[in-house]
Parts: sequence; C-alpha cells; structure tokens
Amino acid sequence: MIEIIKQEWEITKTYIFDVVLRDGPIKLGWKDFEKRARKYVPFMAVKADASAPLSELVESVLEAIHKNDNKGVSCIMMVISYKKDNEIMIDEMGGLYECFSRLADNDVDIVWGIQQADDIENNRCVTVFAFQR
Repeated sequence: MIEIIKQEWEITKTYIFDVVLRDGPIKLGWKDFEKRARKYVPFMAVKADASAPLSELVESVLEAIHKNDNKGVSCIMMVISYKKDNEIMIDEMGGLYECFSRLADNDVDIVWGIQQADDIENNRCVTVFAFQR
C-alpha cells in the first residue's frame, strides 16, 4: 500500500504522529523537521507499507515522489519503521546504498531514521517527507 499526502498541514501532522511520537534506535525529532521546513518547503509525504524488501519499498516511495515532482527535490527525510519482534538487519540496509548515492549525486539533502512502530501492517514501512526550494 502506498499513501501519498500533499497538503502541508497533513504532512506536518503525519510527521508528528508517525515520527515525533515514536521511539527508535535512530530517532528523528521535531527540530529535524522544523530545520528543514525553515530552509525548504514540504511538498509531499509518501508512505509504503508492504511485504517487500526494504530497498523495494524505498524505490517505490522515491518513484511516487518523482512522478509528482515539478520543481526538483531538495531534501528528503526518510523514516524506516519495523515491528517490535522483527528488527532491521544490517544486510537490509546495504540495499539502500544505491538509493542514497543517487540522491546525493543530485545534491539532495538526506536525513533518515529508524524506529519501531507496531501499528504498521507489514514488518517494514518506509515514509519519506519530500521538500523543495
């Protein structure tokens, strides 16, 4: 399932409820979002919750953003969520290197975190908050 959010107030609300109020080994907070929102404009949040490898979830989210992007992405904040009894393993993270490299080559500011979320449908969920200049 892919969910696309385009209204700025809904993007902010999603960040608060899906990121700020959760805990994880690599925690993103309100100040992380606020810092990017002062420099860029949040234009979209895309959430992928499916039973697919982590790298495929990330690619599907980035593809959805690319289809709806009309000015170019300047920054992304990516949150990878996992269920409590199914922690993320390092070999899963290795598949993200290519995605991050491609973004970095296009001068996209990348911020990411990992958190536990037991309300997701599958074992993995990726949410990306995209910003433009």
